[in-house]
Amino acid sequence: RLWLWFEKRQLRTVMPAKDPLLNVCMDAKHHKTKPGPEGTLHGQCAPWKDNACCTANTSSEAHRDQSYLYNFNWNHCGVMPPKCKRHFIQDTCLYECSPNLGPWIDQMWFDPAKGNPNVVVAKYYAWKKRSSPVGMENVTPEAGKAVCALPRPVLVLLPLALVLLPEGARCGPPAWGSL
Repeated sequence: RLWLWFEKRQLRTVMPAKDPLLNVCMDAKHHKTKPGPEGTLHGQCAPWKDNACCTANTSSEAHRDQSYLYNFNWNHCGVMPPKCKRHFIQDTCLYECSPNLGPWIDQMWFDPAKGNPNVVVAKYYAWKKRSSPVGMENVTPEAGKAVCALPRPVLVLLPLALVLLPEGARCGPPAWGSL
């Protein structure tokens, strides 16, 4: 509940109540066009039931090991520990359901329909003219490094959509259990 409190507190103290960036849904695959009451949301998505950008079905799918949301299995790299899984489900619920993500929406830098996330990451860092994080110094739009080859701390910092691996991709050690 700390993350929900933090989100609400940060938005209340930083943004005026009538800010046009609040109470909006992302223009994304599983989001509603406008936030509104949803009645019942599953598990960790329930806090947004009164004003959600997700549907009940999306909230339910966020909790499944093999979900159609991103064609991804939480146990892709071995059985994910419950605490770790809870974190990622919480992250997914925030992304899918919150109507208060407007200040963080930057549609210029990631379009999942455009293919390889490695290219997207490289273009993002080039566009922002930032120094690359550890393990990405040689990533260019032409390089084909696998995302799972990045150091674990980098994976945690990247948005969830960037770490979803294509079917058949392999993850190297360490396994989830050693996190």
